[in-house]
Amino acid sequence: MLKAPYSAGRHEFTAYFYFDKRTKGLAYVNLRKPEPEPAAGLYGALLQKYGKPVMEEENRIRTYAVWHTKRDQITYYLMEGVSEAVSYRPLQTKDNKGL
Repeated sequence: MLKAPYSAGRHEFTAYFYFDKRTKGLAYVNLRKPEPEPAAGLYGALLQKYGKPVMEEENRIRTYAVWHTKRDQITYYLMEGVSEAVSYRPLQTKDNKGL
């Protein structure tokens, strides 16, 4: 695993890069915010970019949502006042087999 600072627009993250031990290739990227944002800043930006999630669960302390693009699964997770993160995972492997 490697980590580095990363920013997208006004959003600041620590990016964690996870690698597949077998292929030595990048398996997925996790972007974690140092402090969760008030209201729906990051979540709202994801909704605007990717539209309605394919899966969404929300209650008073937790929000979880998943989007699919042609190539990736994007997962958003917020634990109110504790942590906020976005993960990007490929939907297919290098040999074009679905996960």
